[in-house]
Amino acid sequence: MPNAPKFRGLANLDLRLLSNELQPINGSRVRKVYQYGDNEFRIKFSVPEKGSMDVAILLPYTIHFTKQAKESPEEPPTFAMTLRKHLENKKVESASQFNWDRIFIFEFAEYKLVAEFFGKGNLILMDAGNKIIAASRPEETKARKIWKGEFYSFPGDGRSQPDSIPGDLQDLALQEKNREKLHLIAFLSRKINFPPFYWEEVLFRAGVEPLTPLAECTEKQLSSIARHANDFIDEMKSPKPVIYSDGSYSLLPLKKKKEEIAVSLSSLSELMDKVYSESSPSSSEISKKVVEKQEKIERKLQQQRKHLEELIAGVDEKQKAGNGVIEHERKINSMVEEYKKMKKENKKADAMEKRLSEIFGSEVKLEKGKIIIEIS
Repeated sequence: MPNAPKFRGLANLDLRLLSNELQPINGSRVRKVYQYGDNEFRIKFSVPEKGSMDVAILLPYTIHFTKQAKESPEEPPTFAMTLRKHLENKKVESASQFNWDRIFIFEFAEYKLVAEFFGKGNLILMDAGNKIIAASRPEETKARKIWKGEFYSFPGDGRSQPDSIPGDLQDLALQEKNREKLHLIAFLSRKINFPPFYWEEVLFRAGVEPLTPLAECTEKQLSSIARHANDFIDEMKSPKPVIYSDGSYSLLPLKKKKEEIAVSLSSLSELMDKVYSESSPSSSEISKKVVEKQEKIERKLQQQRKHLEELIAGVDEKQKAGNGVIEHERKINSMVEEYKKMKKENKKADAMEKRLSEIFGSEVKLEKGKIIIEIS
């Protein structure tokens, strides 16, 4: 038996595969919408030739078909009532992932229902023109406003998408200005919209350490990484979800994992049901634990960034000091040569002091055949 499942955020590749599984709801009609707490929803659809099918949404962790029975709340929250008012008996024109983002869209003739699986997650109802009607979590940031009456804008991403990973990563690497300081996995995550924990699998297959400095990566290694990444994405088109003995799970067996496979499942929805319904705590407990874990990771990252900045500052100071020593040595050598020359010419002491001071850049004194310099 596996240990208790280890939860992780929903990646864009995960959502792409779950989106493929959810395609039967295209052309279906919404029968009922249920809300459990702040971040858990269930939508019941009437699907042609298949009957009733339930979709579970747990923000920001999963969206999948579920067979787990759940009692209806005695008093539906206001947001759930708003969804029922606008969507019940409405036909789903389209249900799919938006681009390669962690966003899933249900499109109706007059409305859109957008599920966001980044940050804390959100479920947003809007009209066909993207004007917001209601949101499970209204919010305002520097980048956008999720309020009733505001227009929803989809986030942009300038990175290459997983289905268009360039075969020649060498060109991208050469364009990177911080090649000396940047680790390989950070470079790949920055340039390509591909989850870091899947990059770890790709790099394991390619035989390259994730923390290898980008400047030390060879063209052969980068070509191998691109090839293995594209092969990995091809494999994920036919997912084989598994749960390992340590409680972690994957959408297909990973070569870097040494733990024994405890459970193999027939679909991603079955995997998500097992992880988030059968064996997991309540949605509020999951949310609390994952948010706490994310906050802990962020605190560690902030500490590491601060430490790195201190190290860089220290290196800069030492480098400045070292440059100062080299510069002083150069000036002293020049003074010694000039002193020997002036001695041969029988120059007066005050004239020699003046000349040596000009060379060094600060006051120089001659005492009993010695050159006295004050260095600050």
